[in-house]
Amino acid sequence: MAYAEKRVSVRKKIAIKYGRKIVRIEVADHEEFTIPEDLLCKRSKFFQKNLQPKRKPFGVDTECPICKAKLESGINELTFCANGCGHNFHYKCTKQWNTEKRETNQPVNCPFCRQGWPGDSKEIAVHQHHDISPRPFSMLIEWLYHGHIAVKDLSDNSDDEGIDETPEPDLHELIEAYVLGLKLKSRMFCRGVLEALLEITEETRIYPDQSDVRLVYDNTTKGAIIRLVLVRMYAQAAQGHWLKDGESIGYSRRFLRDLTIALLEKSPWERRWDLAEMKDKYVIGKMIGYGRKDGDEPEEMNNLSEELSSESESGEDEEMRS
Repeated sequence: MAYAEKRVSVRKKIAIKYGRKIVRIEVADHEEFTIPEDLLCKRSKFFQKNLQPKRKPFGVDTECPICKAKLESGINELTFCANGCGHNFHYKCTKQWNTEKRETNQPVNCPFCRQGWPGDSKEIAVHQHHDISPRPFSMLIEWLYHGHIAVKDLSDNSDDEGIDETPEPDLHELIEAYVLGLKLKSRMFCRGVLEALLEITEETRIYPDQSDVRLVYDNTTKGAIIRLVLVRMYAQAAQGHWLKDGESIGYSRRFLRDLTIALLEKSPWERRWDLAEMKDKYVIGKMIGYGRKDGDEPEEMNNLSEELSSESESGEDEEMRS
């Protein structure tokens, strides 16, 4: 006898993948974004600290305290004790546990710490963060769902009129997004932004301008990978007139110092610092881009990077901890 395959509803699949609880983030200009809380907290230590301060990190709990089966994020729908211990559970296990407690007129509490268990609420909480600009935050939301920041292939000359697409980010928006990633302590988002930045620059041969450089240097510490990338871009591609006739006044003095060091370090016989190489080093993983605690730098970069990171050996790690 043939049995019909049990189907999983779309809502259930979304809950398993992204989490059940929804939050609304209100940013500058009172623009609001609705997103699953688990998805946001999983990729941002800032939001994890603010929205789920008691939750134990994913991977710490190897099994559900109720059924003793393995906890697998993305495969099973998970929840946690928000009022007490912060332990993670299978959602279906807590639902059954709470039902049994109600049926026997017992207090509905956490199976692990016995603190009261909050009921499922359909009300969506609004969290205000008016110091966050809408466009960089929308790029974060896009990245959370898709795992990358869309950059249009400029070599594709096909007619895309009439297609409703997300606006392609420009260089300044990407720099703002990188700074936002540091603020939100989202290491992987910073990498995604850096990859998009290098892709656009490689395609267009347009480079971050004075305001972009100043934004980076005003919001990062010495030794930050985004600084190294900007310095190497200019050392490779900058032309003399960029810094003539008072044009250098708009650049950070620290950037001009770093650029001078890079140019002096760059010997005529040294390999070109092309954009593909920078992407290989800083994004793909041949060089970990978040401070020297994560891994040693390649030998050919030691002199420059040691000079640029003499005041802070932890790069973005230090910023994300602050």
